[in-house]
Amino acid sequence: MQFDRMLDEILRRIDEETARNIKSLSKEELEVFKYFLRNISVGKIIANDELRNVLKIANPMDVVKRLAEKGLLEVSKDSITVSKTIRDAIVSIIKERLE
Repeated sequence: MQFDRMLDEILRRIDEETARNIKSLSKEELEVFKYFLRNISVGKIIANDELRNVLKIANPMDVVKRLAEKGLLEVSKDSITVSKTIRDAIVSIIKERLE
């Protein structure tokens, strides 16, 4: 499924505030959000390295922090994960596709 279609599906399945937060993302924030949508959960060291060196994000952990403040990512001591709201929407989409 193309990213835009997946994002549209997610937006239809989440609360209005989270949807507004996604729609208001800057280009850089959207690139980082897309990275985590593709990977769901990534260790902090790997995420920092890939975001900096592959996606050329100058300060990846600053962007991750902003996305976490918007409720789109969850940051633990060792990893960064798409928020439960987003994960639940993705699971719902997958289940629907399998039926």
